[in-house]
Amino acid sequence: MDREARGRELLTLHQLAKRLRAQVDRRSVLESIVKSGKELLGCSIMSAKLKDPDRDTFVLAAQAGEPVFPELPVLHDSLSGRAFYENRTVVENAYASSPAALALVRDQGVQAAAAVPLCDAGHAIGVILAGDVTPGRSFDTDDVRVLETVGALAEIALGSADRAVELVRRSARIEAMQSVIQELAESYDLQAIVERALDTAISLFGADRGAVWLNENDFQALRPLAVRGLSREYVQAVCDNFLRTGISPILRTHRPVFIRDVRDTRITAMREPAEREGFHTLLLIPTVFRGRTTGALSIYHDIPWSYNEEDLSMATSLGQQLGLAVANAQLHNETKHQLGRISALSEIGRAAVETVDLNARCERCARALLRQGDLDSALLYLLSADGTAIHRVAQVPPIEGTSDRIELTEDTVAVRAVVGGRVVLTDEPDLPQSARERLLASGLEQGVAVPMVHRGKVVGALLAGRRDKPFVAGDIEFVRAAANQIAATVEHARVFAQLSETSARLAAILRCAPEGVIMYGINLRVVYYNARAQQIYGLEGRDLTGWTPDDFFRELVGGFPDPQVPEEIRRRVREESLSVHRLEFELAHPQRRIVERISAPVLGEAGQHMGQVILLRDITTQRDAEGTQREHNESGPGRGRVRPLPSGT
Repeated sequence: MDREARGRELLTLHQLAKRLRAQVDRRSVLESIVKSGKELLGCSIMSAKLKDPDRDTFVLAAQAGEPVFPELPVLHDSLSGRAFYENRTVVENAYASSPAALALVRDQGVQAAAAVPLCDAGHAIGVILAGDVTPGRSFDTDDVRVLETVGALAEIALGSADRAVELVRRSARIEAMQSVIQELAESYDLQAIVERALDTAISLFGADRGAVWLNENDFQALRPLAVRGLSREYVQAVCDNFLRTGISPILRTHRPVFIRDVRDTRITAMREPAEREGFHTLLLIPTVFRGRTTGALSIYHDIPWSYNEEDLSMATSLGQQLGLAVANAQLHNETKHQLGRISALSEIGRAAVETVDLNARCERCARALLRQGDLDSALLYLLSADGTAIHRVAQVPPIEGTSDRIELTEDTVAVRAVVGGRVVLTDEPDLPQSARERLLASGLEQGVAVPMVHRGKVVGALLAGRRDKPFVAGDIEFVRAAANQIAATVEHARVFAQLSETSARLAAILRCAPEGVIMYGINLRVVYYNARAQQIYGLEGRDLTGWTPDDFFRELVGGFPDPQVPEEIRRRVREESLSVHRLEFELAHPQRRIVERISAPVLGEAGQHMGQVILLRDITTQRDAEGTQREHNESGPGRGRVRPLPSGT
């Protein structure tokens, strides 16, 4: 080879090396190899073919020149077959007359051919073929050297491309993991969390289908949270047969469960559903929170698949992050749920002090129960005064066909709750069918009735309903607490009504009483007075509420002929509030009156001191008449002055 030709060869190889260094995928590498190889050898055709792993066929990966052979059979005695199986360069310069020539190649006019094995990490994965249709053309030792050099460069470039692809793939995986971890940490929407994690897992591991499952009752059951590509029948089969699979003990170890071929699995309970579903490989990743397996993430491949240690490590990390995110979302939702319940109970409590009418209170309580979002219907029944029936006082939302009054002789969930004083669920086996039908007619499948109890006495029943979700222990406990609080509200309304009626009656009596009435509280301030008391003291139009004994002394001291009387009254109010007193005195201003003052302590039912009450009687006419009669009897002039009488108890 002359110096000029060698220079061109080196230049071409240099350019090839630069192109290969920039390639990051196998196809680009092979295309550069065959293009530069054809240029170096000056042949008609050069191609790179890869061995099909499932067939004895070479499949075209890249080609430069004509003719094109998309597929070639792999025969041990053929040119390409010998290069592949013997892992060496094979040259056939008389290809057209060779007995080992392939007919489809010979028929295209190929006169000379050469083949070198295409290797990856020392193992043949295909061949690089060079051919020429020019008559008399042959490949010499220099051509073989160039061809082998191209093959060696191809092996190096393929390894580099694989590492570059793996690096890019790993970087993409890490970025995807970081992204999904950040999203999972920032979200409290349980459904959005599991769907995002499932989509990420399917993308990261090249899966075809997937699902996220929630552990319920310590692996007594699995509940699907998100599903991709799985039929409803298969999901139901997993839920029905999970306990029989024996997977739960493995998941408790927090290790992924990898099943390479579902047809070979020992989990007989799921073999047939899996075969019907059509997937081949399964990876089950436990989701873990604080050392407890909370569920699982399962991904499925329709073709045979394998996982290396890095894949399993990444899958485990994703499961742990998903477990943490699901636990946080559940905690957040449970907190919102409990806050909603507390808000409902608070609203029921406020109804007791902010609403006077009994029916309005009950309606407000029923609406508060529905606002917390856990119930779809609420009905309140109160026991009638004669104790023979219950009558409806609130219903949210309105339901057609419900009775306003139910006799206690009927058999309904509400009557059972009142008569038996117990919680009654609508799924009790001996409940009449008519009761269930009434519930279903209103669009409710689940219901519970709890007695409304106040101080050990049943005053009615609360009937709560749901469209689908069954009532568990925590739900029943909340409904019971709400029922008892509503019972207290109802009794408070009744007592308030009675007190209001009694207070109105008492106020009317005191207002119309001929005696003046003044009542002090325990802080020695006036809490009640009537118009007659104002009239006797000459304080009409004055608001006496909050007055102290000093205020009365200041306003009335000038109206007493005897200056000792107002001081004595003030002393008795202050110092002898627990005793009964009687005092008779004279007022000169604004009008002459002789007044009888009687004071007594006000005591509660338990004997506690609550203040003192003062009665003022105008006895001027009576005393004047007595004085006139006494003067007549004595037939003497003069009239005695009225003196304060000693107090008595």
